Amino acid sequence: MADVQREFTSYKVYYFSGGSTGDRPAAAEIDCFDATSTRVGSIFFYSYDAPLPLAENTMSGIYLHFPVSRFADVMTVLKEEKPLYLNFHGTLKWGYLATAIEPVGEQEGT
Repeated sequence: MADVQREFTSYKVYYFSGGSTGDRPAAAEIDCFDATSTRVGSIFFYSYDAPLPLAENTMSGIYLHFPVSRFADVMTVLKEEKPLYLNFHGTLKWGYLATAIEPVGEQEGT
């Protein structure tokens, strides 16, 4: 299975309240969109201690899964870096959020 990379230029955040783990397993979700406002993937955050789902490459885009403790870190990357990519490694079934090669000391967020 091939590796997949999708660039995104905008995002929408959902931070969920109420419900049980069975009703809404994710504590938060970030949907990622390309320049044409097409969703290219989602990043899900979970508040329970069970093993996280594997990354997926679906018809709706690349799905990444993190513990909710990583939410602030991911938001910092989204707010301060560009370009941004969702990546999926098809053979190993893992994915990641990435930037392009960045110059040292650039401080885009300041």
